[in-house]
Amino acid sequence: MEITVPNSIMGNARITNEAGGPHEKYRIRVKVGVAYGSDIDKVHQVLKEVAESHPDVCLAPEPRVRFRAFGDSSLDHELLCWVDRPVLRGRVLHSLNTHVYKRFIAENIEIPFPQRDVHVRSGSL
Repeated sequence: MEITVPNSIMGNARITNEAGGPHEKYRIRVKVGVAYGSDIDKVHQVLKEVAESHPDVCLAPEPRVRFRAFGDSSLDHELLCWVDRPVLRGRVLHSLNTHVYKRFIAENIEIPFPQRDVHVRSGSL
């Protein structure tokens, strides 16, 4: 297949070849926050197990879990794993998100959502 790209695009844009090349694997990032007070060792274990059990996730390089930040409402984590071809990324990300959510429910790991307390004052100003 041949693709023609104008020089104006080549010179001013970042172009990524996702059709092949020497390293066709593509990294997937699953970002998830868990509630403060969660057992983060258990969180890490569950995330790794979900990735390692998925048939389209590469075992080399092996999936990794990173604790990224103390968020406003959550402890922010990221599951990093690879698929063999970039075309798989959307379907695998969907599947991993679904499996993580279901496993978190089964393991009683809470995914928080932002909440705000509103205090109403009555009276004249």
